[in-house]
Amino acid sequence: MSVAICGLMALATVSFALASLVHFGIVLPLRLVTLDDPFPGAAIPEAVIAVVLGISTAMIVLGQAKRWATALGATVFAILLTAYGLSVTLASSRTGDVTYHVFVLALLLVIMVFLLLPAGRRSLTRP
Repeated sequence: MSVAICGLMALATVSFALASLVHFGIVLPLRLVTLDDPFPGAAIPEAVIAVVLGISTAMIVLGQAKRWATALGATVFAILLTAYGLSVTLASSRTGDVTYHVFVLALLLVIMVFLLLPAGRRSLTRP
């Protein structure tokens, strides 16, 4: 279970980091689409979420004592900020941003469920 939680948190971390870079104005050409969406208002919050999730993911990998509590706190933090970001983008015509926020919010909710399952908590609290 800890591997699943760590993997999903790493995916969320990378996702927020890439979203932040795109919103800072960096163009990311992918096979099927090119991500080009400069939006400085979202760049810094997404970078902060990426750092918080990244630190928590590193704590899991390194087996730190408070890794479950840190993962839970980081996930709640990310959920709250992502929900706020979704509320902002819903009022706009930014379909790609709305889609991204829905996807990453679903990912964060899955992480939260895994963390709250007894097996998830045990996997991150045992020595």
